[in-house]
Amino acid sequence: MLKDVYNEVLTDEYPRRVLKDVPMIGVGHSLGGRLHVLLNARREMLRRSRVKGNVLISFNNWNAEESVPLLNGVKNVIETAGE
Repeated sequence: MLKDVYNEVLTDEYPRRVLKDVPMIGVGHSLGGRLHVLLNARREMLRRSRVKGNVLISFNNWNAEESVPLLNGVKNVIETAGE
């Protein structure tokens, strides 16, 4: 179904010869982003899918260091490397 919609919408605007080289990118917000990650983590889904990457979007009321604790470690590595 999604494949059909994708093809109908894009073939309205662009010739098929151009579209064969256009990668499909998954876009998900919040729970939709998590679903994209889970679907693409399965090997059989990756083999059958044309999806070449994902854009995962999520918003919250915390700063980056609180939202993604790993960023503190990255920040320390970058600061240390700059010295």
